[in-house]
Amino acid sequence: MIMSCCVVAYLIANVGYHMSKAHTVHAAVLWVMVAAALDAGSSAFEILHLRLYDGNGVGLYFADALAAHLEALCDALLVLLLLTIGAGWTLPSDVVRVNPSESVVQKLVTDLAKPLTSFSGALNAGTLFALLIIALHVTLTQWGRTYNDDFESYHDFEHLPGKILMGFRIFCGFLLVICTVQTRNKCKLQHLQSFYVKVAFLGFAWFVSLPVLAWVCSVFVPFYLRHPAVFLGAAISQEASLILFGWLV
Repeated sequence: MIMSCCVVAYLIANVGYHMSKAHTVHAAVLWVMVAAALDAGSSAFEILHLRLYDGNGVGLYFADALAAHLEALCDALLVLLLLTIGAGWTLPSDVVRVNPSESVVQKLVTDLAKPLTSFSGALNAGTLFALLIIALHVTLTQWGRTYNDDFESYHDFEHLPGKILMGFRIFCGFLLVICTVQTRNKCKLQHLQSFYVKVAFLGFAWFVSLPVLAWVCSVFVPFYLRHPAVFLGAAISQEASLILFGWLV
C-alpha cells in the first residue's frame, strides 16, 4: 500500500509538472496512476476489514469484497497497458510500416496500438478484447468468492476460477510476445526494435510470474501457508510492476 501511494504521489507530481510546462500529459501516465490508486485502495479496504475482524471477529464483507475487486481491476489495467505498449502504443505512425492485408491477429494488434481511439470509438477487436479482459477479471473475482470469501481467494489456484485466471495470464503472456514481434517487425528504427525485445521478455515474465508462483507454492509450501505465500508473492510482484511502470512513464 505504501509503495502504491508513493507511485500515485509521484505520478500526480509528474502530471502537475508536465501540465505546468507543456499543458499536456501522456495518457499512459494517467493509466498507471489509476492502476496504482486502485492497488492502494485495495490495500486500504483490506486493512480496514482485517482491523474490524480483529475487533469483532467478523470484519466487513463489503470492504473485503471491494478490496478484491479493486485489485482485479488493477490487474486488468496492467494487462491492457502491457498489451497496448507491446502493440505499438506511443509510437508515431511514421516509424511503423502498415500492412494493408492484415490478419485477424494483426488487426487486433493495430487496435490495441490505438487504445484511446479504439476504446472510445465503434466496437472493434481492440475494444471487445479490452472489455473481455475487464469483465473476466471482475467475474473471476466474484466467482472465486463463492468458494471462499477471503481476499486471498482472488489468487487461489486450487478452484476453477483461479485456474482460469492462471491460464488467462499465460495466454496473455504469449499474446504479448505476438504483439511485440508484430510491432518489432513493422518498426523502422533499430533502437526501438531492441526495446520491444525487452518489452516481450519482461512482460512475459510478469504474466507468468503468478502461475509460476502458484505452482511453486503448491509443490514446495505447506498447505496451510500456500494462500498467504501466493498473496504475498503476488503483492510484491504487483508493487514492483507499478514502480517500474511509474518510472517508465
